[in-house]
Amino acid sequence: MRERIHRWLSRRRALVGVGIRRVAGQPSTRVLVTITGIAIAVALLVTIGGVSLGLAGGTVVAGETVDYWIVPDGATARSVVVGVDGPRLGQVHEVTNSIASDDRVAYATPVQVTILPVSAGNRTEYAVLMGVIGPPDGQDSEALPGAALSPSDPHYANGSYAGPRTGEAVVSGATAELLAVGNGDSLALRGDRFTVRAVEDEGLAGELTTAPVVVVHLAELQAATGADEGDLADRILVRAHDRSVRESIGARYPETDVVTGTGLGRDQLSEANLPLAMAIAATITTLVVGVLFVATLMGLEVTDDRRQLAVLAAIGLSGRSRAWIVGTQTIVVAAIGGVAGVGLGIATIAAVNGVAARVAGLGRVALFDPLLIAVGLGVALAIGALAVVYPLWVARRTDPLEAMAR
Repeated sequence: MRERIHRWLSRRRALVGVGIRRVAGQPSTRVLVTITGIAIAVALLVTIGGVSLGLAGGTVVAGETVDYWIVPDGATARSVVVGVDGPRLGQVHEVTNSIASDDRVAYATPVQVTILPVSAGNRTEYAVLMGVIGPPDGQDSEALPGAALSPSDPHYANGSYAGPRTGEAVVSGATAELLAVGNGDSLALRGDRFTVRAVEDEGLAGELTTAPVVVVHLAELQAATGADEGDLADRILVRAHDRSVRESIGARYPETDVVTGTGLGRDQLSEANLPLAMAIAATITTLVVGVLFVATLMGLEVTDDRRQLAVLAAIGLSGRSRAWIVGTQTIVVAAIGGVAGVGLGIATIAAVNGVAARVAGLGRVALFDPLLIAVGLGVALAIGALAVVYPLWVARRTDPLEAMAR
């Protein structure tokens, strides 16, 4: 029994060797094109995988800065409306000043959110009130519609809430339409008067694009709502130059989360779902295109090799043995293409990072992980294994006598 198994293995090794030599000897143009096609497909897969890892690892920045939100545990930055009257953060001015002292931070502000009636003339409507610290001159947070407010938060006055009131407000387009107000018009909020400084929707998204929104200085809203006791706010926005700041700002508050955000009310894609979706789509596309490409070209290659297959049949090789040779040839071609594709993909990742750094000033857009080598080679071998069916079918239909007669 052992001798029989040994003979079977020896025979299979010999057939595999024949298949390898047929590829390595004098590869035809079709074989070279097939290897090139697999290499390009695998290189694209490896590159997209690197970009996916970059997204998942938080290395991709869509510009020079990025917005983070410090929120209580269980809250998210997806909708400030849902977060109204939820868990709040305390002593937010003090913590925000500490965060803003970091050179990596461009701008930081607590954000209080509440829904209150706002009056203008004879009209009274409920609106989403947002209290923020006015950004420095020339600084647009891009995540808040409050760039027109005066810098800082003068009414806070180091916690005394006795400083001068600015009485400034920035309203959304929906608020301006609902209350029929514009620049210079007056609003009434719980007995306090505010003057509209600007009408803008920048920084609003999701549910808030059509909601009436009024943005005022944080301390003035806190004083009007009683949130000045404890210096309360719902979340803190941090606009940073460097993603490494995320770990340090996350330590400012216990029982809080630091989440990435691009605008108030904007629905966020999960930081895990987007890279995963990209990787799955790239893998499926590579498999489908690769299998069709390899099956077609290797099928044509077998068709051209009918005379050689007929010679093998004439010297006594069975149809099963010839199938081993054809299958080995297809798998070897796929493996060579996979190795070349992985190397090309690694080079492409380096090139993408270089271009992103030079053109857009970004950090690493794509990451390389040894796992990408295994994925690239695995997908290439899977392409060969799935595509081999068609060349085997063509080889099986080959009539040795008819092929020799040609």
